[in-house]
Amino acid sequence: PSVILGRNYMLHSLSKKIITLFLCALPLQAFAEHATNNDIFRLGLEAAYYHYDETSFYTGSKLMRTQGPFLGVNADYYHDYGNHYFMHLDARALVGITKYEGSLWNGTPYKTGYSTQNQLFEARVTPGFKFNSFDFYAGLGYRLKADALSYADRHVYPRQSHYFYIPIGLKMPTVLWGVDAVPYLEYDLFLAGTQVTDFTRFGGPKFYNKQRNGLGVKTGVAFKLNQFDLVPYINYWHIDHSDMDAIGYEPRNTTWEIGLKVSFLF
Repeated sequence: PSVILGRNYMLHSLSKKIITLFLCALPLQAFAEHATNNDIFRLGLEAAYYHYDETSFYTGSKLMRTQGPFLGVNADYYHDYGNHYFMHLDARALVGITKYEGSLWNGTPYKTGYSTQNQLFEARVTPGFKFNSFDFYAGLGYRLKADALSYADRHVYPRQSHYFYIPIGLKMPTVLWGVDAVPYLEYDLFLAGTQVTDFTRFGGPKFYNKQRNGLGVKTGVAFKLNQFDLVPYINYWHIDHSDMDAIGYEPRNTTWEIGLKVSFLF
């Protein structure tokens, strides 16, 4: 019964967070009322499946895996300067529940059900230039992944991953299956990251590991359907192991996000 109650509480909490995120994004509609023909505002919903793996620096073997569904909202603003230059600002915020497969600190194999709450936030600014057959953009991005802000599993502890990166991408307007579409491909040049691990729940320390090497890739297709865009996408990150310190290091890891975004034009 306690497990069922814990899961019900988590689902209720997630529902409140999704509604709150959506309401916080609604004020963009007020700005849209004053937009010119060169301004585009979008606000939408998003769902994704998240998959994260860690591998050992010493042996290359898998250390742990977390995966689960995420739901959230997205918003973006696009301004065309009329001389081939444009500016794009976008953000997304999702919440989810993941399950864990790995081991405890003493090496005992350990698995959970969907017991850990997560939050994912990303914000970017990407100016660009429009060529005859494609758009090119490059800018600055920030990504935050936070685990265990509340949890039902007694072994879970809070973790945060902070990434700063340079998104460099191409958008290629075309027609697919009779529908206007914009396939895109993006390379994310990793600048720096910090992994925050908090063991204070167990009477231990809170420590910070610096991450210096990695890369990301994003791809998808934006289908233009009247007053909304439908965007299936895949996001990938590969982050190398962190700097070593007196406590330890953050292992090499990979992240996959496979999702669907619906953005409404205002």
